[in-house]
Amino acid sequence: MSKLWIVLAAILASGSACRDTERSPTESVEVRKPVESSSPRTDSEHEFANVRSSYETAMRERLNKIDADIAGLATSADRATQETAAKLRAQRDALAKKLDTIGYQAKTGWDEFQAGVTRDLDQLEDDVDAATR
Repeated sequence: MSKLWIVLAAILASGSACRDTERSPTESVEVRKPVESSSPRTDSEHEFANVRSSYETAMRERLNKIDADIAGLATSADRATQETAAKLRAQRDALAKKLDTIGYQAKTGWDEFQAGVTRDLDQLEDDVDAATR
């Protein structure tokens, strides 16, 4: 009987040693949670990001219209009109650079930034309108 136990133990030991080491996809599944930032955005931050994005879109649309008007001025045969177009283009480019910093504007300084960009864009539109008359 002891020989039977020894044979049985040997069979069991050799059986587990010959086991296939590859795992099927369903055998072991590792689930990972998405990495969370140390400070998740609040609803207020999401709202501010949306406000900032909407404002940028509206200002870019206005700049596109100004671009078309300046391009029309630049094609003029009149040298003075071409010089005016060049000055307006420089103002427009400076304003676009200011608008490019919108992603860095904090909520605390937003009102000042928005007022400044809006004021500068209004003035540029007035200057372009005066030049195209």
